[in-house]
Amino acid sequence: IPPPVEFDGVGGEWTLGSALTAATASSILIINGSFITNNFNLTSNFISSSNTNVRSISLGSSTVTVSRATVAWETTTTTGLTFSAGTSTIVVTGASSTFNGGGLTFYNVQFSGGNGTKTINGANTYTGQFLVSNAAATTITFGANQTFTGGALIQATNPSISASVNGLTHTGTFVLASAAHGTKTTGAAPTFQNLTITCPAVDGITTLSNGTLTVTGTLTTTDGGSSARRVQIVGQSGAQRTLTVGTNSLVNTDFGNINAAGTASWTFGLGYGDLGNNSGITFDTSTLYWIGGTGNWSDGTKWSTSSGGSAANAVPAPQNSVIFDAASNTGTNPFTVTVNGTSSVPSVCNDFCTGGAGGALDGTMTLSMGATAVLDCYGSLTLPATNFTWTGTTGALVNF
Repeated sequence: IPPPVEFDGVGGEWTLGSALTAATASSILIINGSFITNNFNLTSNFISSSNTNVRSISLGSSTVTVSRATVAWETTTTTGLTFSAGTSTIVVTGASSTFNGGGLTFYNVQFSGGNGTKTINGANTYTGQFLVSNAAATTITFGANQTFTGGALIQATNPSISASVNGLTHTGTFVLASAAHGTKTTGAAPTFQNLTITCPAVDGITTLSNGTLTVTGTLTTTDGGSSARRVQIVGQSGAQRTLTVGTNSLVNTDFGNINAAGTASWTFGLGYGDLGNNSGITFDTSTLYWIGGTGNWSDGTKWSTSSGGSAANAVPAPQNSVIFDAASNTGTNPFTVTVNGTSSVPSVCNDFCTGGAGGALDGTMTLSMGATAVLDCYGSLTLPATNFTWTGTTGALVNF
């Protein structure tokens, strides 16, 4: 249908009998009367119903696709409007689109346009799923409090999330998911019922940029099943931020610049890292000993809490010193420890030592670092004069 498509009949009613696709760059305007999609799909560059006339919109189970790069959905003025989202899905395909919801209640709303700034205005409610996908360095700005009573998923490599007014109120499970190393920024004291931070590919850093982050239910972190992957929750620019949580369900999580509060347990065993300037959190500071001969730094079965002891099934965190001694290998056989951390997920330790109570190395130890290997040593580095070789390729880094 050529542009624009206007529904403007006082007291009129329009019910779709098939899918409606407006012409490229066209708009659909609902000005007066009743517009019923009748469960058929609707596609337009821009959809608007922002006035004070008596009108109604019923979306049923339709998929409504809007693609405009600026304002793609406009219902800022809702006076006189009766809106029923049904079980519809509104898909916004523009990379940098604005969704002016006007404080209405929607079902599914999806942003699939890739990189860019997604701006959501109005104190809207989402009873289905709110989804941002197919994005890398995307910015999601909420201009007012958003209420999520269904699922919410921010699926992007490096999303930045800001809530400029009242933050976020969430009563389902809100997921910040990273497909690769990325930063997820929460702003303006958001509140979630349940919050999941997941990094299925490499690692994810969640930066608390303003005030507090409150999770009234459960804060969950997932590492994709690998101890080499880390979730980091840190306060921005060295400033301590308050993290208030009801219940923790965490794996391989590091904290920095965090004031921990709430009823959650903040006492952690091995596998949880202290990046500094934290309060209210108790970390396991055990020394870890290398066992079992040749292996990768990220292999939790190669570390023990005692010399020659059983596997701790955890890797060193910044507060854990590491020791390589006579019990690190089998007999006097030579062995190789490969540092396989990278710039996005470095291998870490506090003090790096050899010998100690377990005795000096009695077989040659080779510390191997490839071109992309990174070892962050938060304490001291002590190397033996004998039985030790360090091999590194150009590009390998040891940071102190």
